[in-house]
Amino acid sequence: MSPSRSADYAAEMILFTVSNLFISVALPASIQFFPVTQMGLFFLSQLTLDALVGSRIVRFLGGLCESFYIDLFV
Repeated sequence: MSPSRSADYAAEMILFTVSNLFISVALPASIQFFPVTQMGLFFLSQLTLDALVGSRIVRFLGGLCESFYIDLFV
């Protein structure tokens, strides 16, 4: 396995772990305090898929912030 390939694989595994932790811990906790709309949940699911498939940490975090902004202020 080439170094760049192993780095991509490591980044993908980290994103997978972080997204699983987010879905299992942070999302249920946020639903208790903030009413999360169906559109907000759709954004979160799309962002998780984008992060896992594309393994781009910046795009994942930027989209996550964007989805919370849209969900809370619109």
